Amino acid sequence: MLVLGVMSGTSLDGLDLALCNFEGLGPISYEILLAKTIPYDKEWRQELSTLHMRDGRYLCSMNVHFGRYIAFQILQFIESPDFWHVLKRFAKEDYHNILISSHGHTVFHEPNMGLTTQIGHGAFISALTGMNVVCDFRIQDVALGGQGAPLVPIGDEILFGKYDACLNIGGFANVSTRTENIRKAWDICPANFILNRWAQRLGDTMDRDGMYSAKGRLLSDVLQLWEEKEYYKKSAPKSLGREWIESVFLDQIYEDAFDPKDLMYTALEHISRRISHDLPDRGTVLVTGGGAFHPQLIERIKARTAAQLILPDPDLIHYKEALIFALIGYLRWQQQPNVLSSVTGASVDHSSGVIYHRQG
Repeated sequence: MLVLGVMSGTSLDGLDLALCNFEGLGPISYEILLAKTIPYDKEWRQELSTLHMRDGRYLCSMNVHFGRYIAFQILQFIESPDFWHVLKRFAKEDYHNILISSHGHTVFHEPNMGLTTQIGHGAFISALTGMNVVCDFRIQDVALGGQGAPLVPIGDEILFGKYDACLNIGGFANVSTRTENIRKAWDICPANFILNRWAQRLGDTMDRDGMYSAKGRLLSDVLQLWEEKEYYKKSAPKSLGREWIESVFLDQIYEDAFDPKDLMYTALEHISRRISHDLPDRGTVLVTGGGAFHPQLIERIKARTAAQLILPDPDLIHYKEALIFALIGYLRWQQQPNVLSSVTGASVDHSSGVIYHRQG
């Protein structure tokens, strides 16, 4: 089955599209056939980063507007010669039977209050593309008493089980591992979410190749403030949302009083400490997400852990989350469990996601 995974992360790098092929149910084999990131322009980054402060009517309208945006980007993706080359390889002449599996973009995530919201309405994606769509993967887990996150560990279990742990460094850093034959996973700490924030003060979108943080110095008092947070003492299952990150890493310090390069340098120290603390003592760790390309961060983690960090090919580093959300949609379509209660804390493993069937 061909599935198009669609992912928008908290780091606001852009919209990831990954056309994947899956075969079987146990075991499942996969292939990333074609992938692309559509960077957000300044206007979209501004909209998505401030949407949580808007009123309900505006939020509802952006849910529709972002769904239309996703649909437009998918239609542009479909027009490329490379896409049709893939269809010919699978002897397909019609793209309408490809399943779209869209995570959308998270605006609110406070599972302890029963709240999680991802925008990018699947009904509009389906109507505009003429394709079946699976979306809205998190709310069922929250309703079942879970954290609604992280969801990616189902893919770690099925596709990447040979590794002792899987580390993703995106907007947040999260890890999954098997303990006593049970998959466990949790959000570790903020990562690109805060690094990108401070890079924007320097007129950029990220700490590109560590060029800004490398010029910074350690802010010891700020580091101590971050290290002492109660979240780090909690046991899994646990997850992070933008709300907590902003209250701890942004609101509790007066950002304008510090050089953003110093904040990034200090954040790298904090991130590497927290990640190293949560990694296994030995074995192999698959590392993906945009943070895998940050040389200083990877070196600091390596210096603090005895585990072997494995950086795969760039496509998997970039598109692992889009790949796994494609897998989650594939499992939902096959009516198979796609969320692990051992990871999220829900009352039961379940098959999550709303399906919008194409019409006509």
